[in-house]
Amino acid sequence: MRKYWLPYLLDGRVVSSRYSSLRKAMGWKERLLRAFSWKYLAMVGSAGWAILHWNVLSLVTSGAASIAGAIWSSIKLT
Repeated sequence: MRKYWLPYLLDGRVVSSRYSSLRKAMGWKERLLRAFSWKYLAMVGSAGWAILHWNVLSLVTSGAASIAGAIWSSIKLT
């Protein structure tokens, strides 16, 4: 704890261990998966679930149609 974790937690300094050189480098697949964080997967999954189960697209299109209709009727009245 004192040798490896405290320097990281206090200063952000990473102390190499004797096993650091034995560890192989990350491949491109692992780097890609780590770059695409879990929060983005959760956001995309939530949006997909909402679209499938709440019929979001019809709500959006009907809302846009009602707004366009209101605008059109206000233009016709003036």
